[in-house]
Amino acid sequence: MFNIDYNKLIYMLLPTHKRGIITRMYLQAALKPLVELYEDFIHYRNKSNLEATYNSQIMSLETYLRNLFGTDNIHIIDSPIRESSHVYNIEEEVD
Repeated sequence: MFNIDYNKLIYMLLPTHKRGIITRMYLQAALKPLVELYEDFIHYRNKSNLEATYNSQIMSLETYLRNLFGTDNIHIIDSPIRESSHVYNIEEEVD
């Protein structure tokens, strides 16, 4: 969507008579925290976009869990159908 090159931005915004190496290095040092924050934001954004693409389909869920835990040993299988258990006593059954 967007990619900001801060070194190029610094160079383009400086007037031509102030484009010395010391001025650029000073501005790069001043913007270093902003650059790191931007990189953290891009990493978080990419991770959030990846998580948003997963849904309840088995293959998609398996892929998400494998990426999350870093293993290939995750498989989702269908469980056998069991007879439903009663949550009430048979005497309490309403006719």
